[in-house]
Amino acid sequence: MKYALVIDDTVRQISKVPVWSIAPQEAVEEIADTGPDGETIILQPARAAVVGVIEDGWIEVPDDVFAGYVLADDETWSAPPAPAPSDDELKAYLASVRFDAETGGLTVDAMEIATDRDSQVKILAARVKAVADPDFTTTWKALNGWFALDAAAIVAMSDAVLAHVAACFTAEETIAAAIEAGEVTTRAAVDAAFASVS
Repeated sequence: MKYALVIDDTVRQISKVPVWSIAPQEAVEEIADTGPDGETIILQPARAAVVGVIEDGWIEVPDDVFAGYVLADDETWSAPPAPAPSDDELKAYLASVRFDAETGGLTVDAMEIATDRDSQVKILAARVKAVADPDFTTTWKALNGWFALDAAAIVAMSDAVLAHVAACFTAEETIAAAIEAGEVTTRAAVDAAFASVS
């Protein structure tokens, strides 16, 4: 067991030993015996001893209770709630949500297009070629199979990917501003906000 200073049902401080207040004193009985020649031998003189009284607010608690724990009405202890994430932590989480959405692919017509960073570069290269040569054609390997594309289809695919990536970054910018304004304060709120604007 250990001891805790409890204020408003919350553990503020922990001690491995009792925290004593100024205590009343109690007399200890004198213990004496008679020696072989009839003299009195004092084995323990009468004295005063401090009687332990734990200071107000301190109570004995189980070993698995720590600072911040809360005492419920049913006398059970619960861990404190996790601290709210900081703005920087929320923005870092938001960036990871945006990255996952950005690189998670999209569907254009029947074609499932990869949008990871390597695929974005390849799509841009195909667009450059298609713009330079309107007669250019290619077979494109999408996530769901092979597709024959002419220059116009390549440009349309590239436009869709660029719009997708731009929308992801716009969503991140909008939500980052909401974090700074205190309107988005949890990871779940980041997820919900991203889903609503992307």
